Amino acid sequence: MKKLLYIFILPITLLLVSCGGGEGDLQPIDPIITTYINHPDSILTYIPDTKFEENLINLGLDDIFDDFVLTENIKYLEEIDLNGLGGIQDLTGIENFVALKKLHCQYNQLTSLDLSNNTALTFLNCYGNQITSLNLSNNNNLALLNCNNNLLSSLDLSNNSDLFYLACVGNNLTSLDVSNNSALTFLTCRFTELTSLDVSNNTALTELHCGFNQLTSLDISNNSSLNWLGCEANQLTSLNLRNGNNTNMSPIATGNNQLYCIEVDDATWSTANWTNIDPQHYFSEDCP
Repeated sequence: MKKLLYIFILPITLLLVSCGGGEGDLQPIDPIITTYINHPDSILTYIPDTKFEENLINLGLDDIFDDFVLTENIKYLEEIDLNGLGGIQDLTGIENFVALKKLHCQYNQLTSLDLSNNTALTFLNCYGNQITSLNLSNNNNLALLNCNNNLLSSLDLSNNSDLFYLACVGNNLTSLDVSNNSALTFLTCRFTELTSLDVSNNTALTELHCGFNQLTSLDISNNSSLNWLGCEANQLTSLNLRNGNNTNMSPIATGNNQLYCIEVDDATWSTANWTNIDPQHYFSEDCP
């Protein structure tokens, strides 16, 4: 079926000869163009990556290896799992999966990912690729993002206000702006080379894993819902845990050799109950 469509999608130039038969009456007709490759209204969608197309064939969405898939077969798809195929380097064509809500593409060889056309997307797992660029600017419905173990040096989440789960472990980030992500309840950003982290706007946060970075200060005084904190192995000199919810927390703050005073709700209670600290750490309701 797909082969037959080629007859109709290729630009065709015809010569129209009038009944007069004169040479001056020979006129070209404009090309007949019925498709624009990787436009949502195109008949065919261009899929240049063989592994990507192979998966579409395995899912019954395609029939032959020819770098194309019928757009009609993919445009209503809400979820696709490309996990662990290993060889996908290019997701060109994903832009025509316009109804896509969940994308699993972890453990491949992607270096960039542009999902600006996939505005229905709510779930993205691209863990374990080589991604240096991730465009999520149009994904306003995105709720869960796992981009662990990539090569990201920046991550723009300013338009993802519905995001409640963020995992960006093992990237090359030195900063992370989550000020627009007020719905965030879970954040893990370990091993990302962060030098600062402001979570003052993330009042819904219940879990924060920010260990093994280069943070020099951390203030969770606005995070009264927080019940788990790991900020170990940083370079903290200031740590404010006075959020009114200390009795429901058990923070891990070891490996911060330059940190002494930790600000808490009740110094006596924290001294009696919190043990994941360094020998020089002590608790106070009002650190200098």
